[in-house]
Amino acid sequence: GEIRFTTPSEWDLLCRVNEVLSGAGLVETVNLSFVPDHGTPVGQVTDVTSAETTRETIQLLNPISQEATLLRPNLWPGLLKNAATNSNHNVQDIQIYEAGRVFLPRPSVTSSDCQLIEPLHIAALMNRGNSRSLWAHKNQGRDFFDIKGMLEHLFNSFGIVDITFRLGSIGPFHPTRSATVYYKSEDMNREEKIGEVGEIHPDLLRFFDIT
Repeated sequence: GEIRFTTPSEWDLLCRVNEVLSGAGLVETVNLSFVPDHGTPVGQVTDVTSAETTRETIQLLNPISQEATLLRPNLWPGLLKNAATNSNHNVQDIQIYEAGRVFLPRPSVTSSDCQLIEPLHIAALMNRGNSRSLWAHKNQGRDFFDIKGMLEHLFNSFGIVDITFRLGSIGPFHPTRSATVYYKSEDMNREEKIGEVGEIHPDLLRFFDIT
């Protein structure tokens, strides 16, 4: 799922995230900020993408190629492409993450110009792979609770404990196998959505040819 943080020091945040996720066995990936516009779920597939994805995407006036015509509005297409590449090379155990900026339009209040916002997002992807249990005699595939536990471990490393997982998500996930993550701090009177987690929608797996 994608998670948004605010912190006085972005560098310290990234170092902590890298330490926690790498320590949990995930491998960091780095993808280009430019993505293609071939009618793919990167842009405008409203039935399987998040609300942010269905906004108007930011097109480049002079793209360097047809594979780099948009600025990415989220991180998950890059991770899915990474997973597809690894799967095609018979890599059975995939645990990857990326921390990077996404690019979203924010219409100006005073003019017709579009202002660009660049929030830092963190996303991770794990396939079912094998998760060895201390109480089992054989390996068991990962499930929702494995990545949920990893998220809770990440939150705890920042001292964030008041986290709620609620069934359902509008992100790139299976509608009944996903959850939205909310956080309520001591100085807030309302909950804030900070992320989503779940099983990737079957349509997206087919699109990226992930089995």
